[in-house]
This record gives sequence, C-alpha cells and structure tokens, in this order.
Amino acid sequence: REVAAAVLFLASDDAAFLAGVALPVDGAALA
Repeated sequence: REVAAAVLFLASDDAAFLAGVALPVDGAALA
C-alpha cells in the first residue's frame, strides 16, 4: 500500500516540481 501511494504521487501533477529528493518507502524504519 505504501509503495502504491508513493508511485501514484510521483505519477501525479503534484510531483511535477520534485527534483533531487530521496523518497524513502520503508514503512517508517528511518523515522
């Protein structure tokens, strides 16, 4: 579910200005 949400966000227009950002999809293990 978390991976799907990240993929949908990156494919959306909301992510148009995202550049050079690490987007960890790890179940909050880094938090």
